[in-house]
Amino acid sequence: MEDSQLLGIFTERDVVRLTAAGVDLSGVAIAKVMTQEVITLTQSNSDNILTVLSLLRQYQIRHLPILDRQGQLVGLITPESILDLSPKAQELQQIEASLLEGETYRLLFEHNPQPMWVYDLETLAFLAVNQAAIHHYGYSLAEFLAMTIADIRPPEDIPALQEKAASLTVEGYADSGLWRHQKKDGTIIDVEVSSNGLTFLGRRARFVLVTDVTERQLAEKSLRQSEEKYRGICELTSDYIYSCYVTPSGAIIDEWATANVSRITGYTFEELPGGENGWLNLVYPDDLLVVRQFINERISTNQPGSIEYRIVTKQGEIRWICDRIQPEWDDREGRVVRLLGATEDITSRKQALSALRENSDRLTLALEVANIGSWDWNMLTNETIWTSHHQTIFGYEPGTPRRSFSDWNSRIHPEDLPQIQALAKAAIASRQDLECEYRVVWPDGSIRWVDSLGRFYYNALGEATRMVGVLYDISDRKIAQEALQKSQEQLQDAIAELTRSNKELEQFAYAASHDLQEPLRKINSFAELLAHDYRQQLDEMADKYIDYITDG
Repeated sequence: MEDSQLLGIFTERDVVRLTAAGVDLSGVAIAKVMTQEVITLTQSNSDNILTVLSLLRQYQIRHLPILDRQGQLVGLITPESILDLSPKAQELQQIEASLLEGETYRLLFEHNPQPMWVYDLETLAFLAVNQAAIHHYGYSLAEFLAMTIADIRPPEDIPALQEKAASLTVEGYADSGLWRHQKKDGTIIDVEVSSNGLTFLGRRARFVLVTDVTERQLAEKSLRQSEEKYRGICELTSDYIYSCYVTPSGAIIDEWATANVSRITGYTFEELPGGENGWLNLVYPDDLLVVRQFINERISTNQPGSIEYRIVTKQGEIRWICDRIQPEWDDREGRVVRLLGATEDITSRKQALSALRENSDRLTLALEVANIGSWDWNMLTNETIWTSHHQTIFGYEPGTPRRSFSDWNSRIHPEDLPQIQALAKAAIASRQDLECEYRVVWPDGSIRWVDSLGRFYYNALGEATRMVGVLYDISDRKIAQEALQKSQEQLQDAIAELTRSNKELEQFAYAASHDLQEPLRKINSFAELLAHDYRQQLDEMADKYIDYITDG
């Protein structure tokens, strides 16, 4: 004892224990060898002889300290002191017999891994508690025996507990369902409670078994949240998932499907055509054989797979779906017993692809009519896709559309390649299209001229990752241009020659004119003299001739 506080207990059992261990008791302080984990009883419960006997029997002890509310020692109960109370011998014998008779059940009770207790139906006080309950809830045995079952409930749950307790009797089994309990540290746990009526040490009582389902409840809550989240995602899309049972004969039986099945098929799950074919009844007749083969492969190989096919909806509309199926294998039966599927409506995608294919066909036809080739260059892998006319322009036999960058590079005229590379680098830097003319060298050595226009595409980092473009053969135009240039040069030569000839003619005319003027002046002078001296002597005709000469 220290300040009336119990520090431990030293009994004859400790003497036996220390002697067996070879400890010399003559020089050992009791405080160092006494038992410090002491089973105690509160003063308010010490007047209940049945509780006292239960503790002495349960823990096989002969000394039971009694503490007041402040934890101070107020007394000590032993089997001898109980006898001093002088109860009726017959009552003590009945109590002793009852305890001895229940010894086997006590051991089962004490060592059960599940929390168990016995409580008084009238006062709701704990009468007995096993070690699993002590360990799980954090209360000592003495604390439990000073409490009622209401003390381990959250305050808001007590009215429901009182109502439930009032409906129970000393007889019969009761499954009380799910409850909330509160541990000593304040932790709230979810538990399932079942109980059975009994008479315990002369009292009307209930024997209780508790199962902590907190983790299970959390797991179920998490599962529900996950299911709600997944269900929400499914409802935001047109997809649905389903499950089908596969019979030993291979028949398909629908088990369930999410609500979105009606968005795609027009049928609710309950309305889906039944029978051995299950949802296969919805498959478009022309696709049924292929779908059956696909399903049989999933069943026989136990391998997942996907397939695209058409279905006929409740409204008679034909829709395209993509079905992804995962088989479920059963080891006991040694076969696939279930098909789990996820169905996606791809009608819009199919329609878009069909329209794109039609546009592509029209574009291809237009390019071919115009003798234009096109390409798509993956700048990360250096793989290119060429149209057939592109291959023809570069001197390749039309074949596989997939070409490497080296196939293009090897056909460019060596003198033109550096210029093209420089133009491409500048186009990427300025985010401009690349337009250039260059020569292509065919395997036979002939040269073709090409006019090319390409556009670069960039990733989020601004790096060019793709180039798409068109090209066409301009060899005929180049030949015509060369012929025109040659004609222009010949014309220029002819014009120069004519200009030179004209200059020479002008010089000749000037010289000729100068040489003729002198004789003409002489003739004119003599004519004027003749007219002056002989006009009246000649006849009229002669006068006219003289006038002609002088006038000219």
